[in-house]
Amino acid sequence: MMTFEDIKQDGRLWAVHYAEEELNELDRVFTQWNDAAWLLNFFRDNFNDLVSYFKITKLDEAVYDTMEDSDELECLILDINPEANLDELFRPLENNRASEMKLGREKARLKDRPKHAS
Repeated sequence: MMTFEDIKQDGRLWAVHYAEEELNELDRVFTQWNDAAWLLNFFRDNFNDLVSYFKITKLDEAVYDTMEDSDELECLILDINPEANLDELFRPLENNRASEMKLGREKARLKDRPKHAS
């Protein structure tokens, strides 16, 4: 089962929280991105992608850069002004989408959701 947590307490930004997990997904990802050992294992497991997409061949550089970027992103998200226009701060994942899309209320069931590495 999952719930949604209002991360800014203003009803505009939410994080998924799976019942079996201690942290919501936003907190979990920032915890991982600030864990040098977790990042080192992740980059070792995905070294080919690191080199081909980001042209980074030094694991310690990837770890350091990720931790720096993580800190900046976390501050950016947590310091968003309540009056800020979120449509200007966040872009859709799909580059072809030009306007907000209304989503219907639907139920979904997750089967065998993979456990997160810790």
